[in-house]
Amino acid sequence: MAKAQKTSKKTLIIIIAAVMSVLILFDLSPFGGSTRFYSKWNECGQKPVELMAKPGLAWYNESASFSVFRPGYIDYVCTPLQAEQAGYSANSQAYEFPNLTEDEVKALFEPK
Repeated sequence: MAKAQKTSKKTLIIIIAAVMSVLILFDLSPFGGSTRFYSKWNECGQKPVELMAKPGLAWYNESASFSVFRPGYIDYVCTPLQAEQAGYSANSQAYEFPNLTEDEVKALFEPK
């Protein structure tokens, strides 16, 4: 009986270790997206903000410190100011640029 319990405990530990390894490898792979996120964090020296977009509007969000899945299509910048200078809104529903002056906002929407 004791031998069967030891075997089942070993099997459970191996299964848990395998699942954890797969999750970590996925997280660090290009499909998991965390490698780009953490390298940007290292480059910035602070947690970056993520850039999001839908037809007609682009905005930025604060990034989660940890996420099991980070889509590979998300780009990152260091600060909200950099995001706004690139034309990303602080609001996902309407254009808002709290870190820019009125002249900088007007320059964003002028034809180039």
